[in-house]
Amino acid sequence: MSSQHHARAWTPEMDTRMKELIAEGLSAAAVGNSMGVGRNAVIGRAHRTGVALNHPKSGPKIDRVRTRAK
Repeated sequence: MSSQHHARAWTPEMDTRMKELIAEGLSAAAVGNSMGVGRNAVIGRAHRTGVALNHPKSGPKIDRVRTRAK
């Protein structure tokens, strides 16, 4: 069984919109949802066009202390 992928060509308008949404701070998944394409399509296109994606900042690391149940 084979899966079919329908590649859609990125237009200059789509590139512009992707850049705008990324500049607004949206994640690749949110950009993809907004534009009707997949998260991986956004990541790939951003990489090929030299657009830096916004990577979520991780919060402070919290050391967790394990305690044994008595």
